Amino acid sequence: MKIDKSEIALRLGKLKSILTNKLDETANGVLFKDNCLFANNYEIGIKARLDIDTAETFVIPRRAIEMIENLPQGIIEITGDEKSISIKSGSIKNKYSTTAPEEFPLIDTFEEAIGSATLNGGKFQDALNSVLYAVSENSNKPILTGVLLDAKEGSINIVGCDGYRIAWNKLSYDDEFNVVIPKNTIQKLLSIGIAGDISFSWNDKKIIFRNKDYEVCSRILDGSYIDYNKLFVRHENQTIIDRKNFSEAIHRAMICINDRDVKGNALVFHFDEDDVKIAVKQENSEYEESIKLDAPVDQPVGIAFNGRYVFEAIKSFTADKLSVHLGTPLQPMLLDDGDLMALVLPVKL
Repeated sequence: MKIDKSEIALRLGKLKSILTNKLDETANGVLFKDNCLFANNYEIGIKARLDIDTAETFVIPRRAIEMIENLPQGIIEITGDEKSISIKSGSIKNKYSTTAPEEFPLIDTFEEAIGSATLNGGKFQDALNSVLYAVSENSNKPILTGVLLDAKEGSINIVGCDGYRIAWNKLSYDDEFNVVIPKNTIQKLLSIGIAGDISFSWNDKKIIFRNKDYEVCSRILDGSYIDYNKLFVRHENQTIIDRKNFSEAIHRAMICINDRDVKGNALVFHFDEDDVKIAVKQENSEYEESIKLDAPVDQPVGIAFNGRYVFEAIKSFTADKLSVHLGTPLQPMLLDDGDLMALVLPVKL
């Protein structure tokens, strides 16, 4: 095939990130077939469409992908068979051994879906980005290593949770369904970029996301997700705070923390009338800063949190002002901008 280097390099760059040296050699490359590129790591499969028309079929090995990405701009010619692949660009010629296309593991697809949906890609991408930080990395609770898509009552509820914090965003949608998508699949969708409308369909084991340029196929996580709705309690003791000022103050306080995951190194927040004081006290450093609240709290309260958890939660918001709902020192803090909500559990000192 003959193709512009910039087009194929862009597509290969999106696909190569799921390749891994731990796989057998048959999958450690990208298949070109039916004018599309295919990559598969047995957890995620990706298909990328090319603007070309040819009957050729061959596998582009990992080393050849790196070469293509580093060729000069212009038209390149790629030919291949069951044993080798050749690449030409101007005076540059190189050849690599490869595997037979029929041995390449294709994306697991399915003909009959039990459900499908179509969403605005930009809004869906923003909603996924806003909850991804809260998704668990702990494989001991597999269901929490994914993002919940729970459509009901006119909305798709998009939820991430790791047991210490929860993020919940929603988009308008009329149908009903419930699936949990692995975090690495969502990360791959976001790295590809969800342009235009995106559609997805699923059965009881797999889900396929599609837009005009790509298809991503992934497994669905099995199990029952937590009842997130019951956890978001709006306490009557509440205030409003400037997101940027709050975020910057927390970031300054975190500079004084040696180990942000140790309970003894928590940030302490004292909400009192029109101010919140953020304090850190360690053996080699201390920090204290007060910032103004946009609305007074009804009752003063002091709560300790893992500073990183609060900082990441605030970063997920884009609104200028956030509502803050406060309970006792042993109850979570709820942040809310009207669409996105985040819940952070306190640290018991």
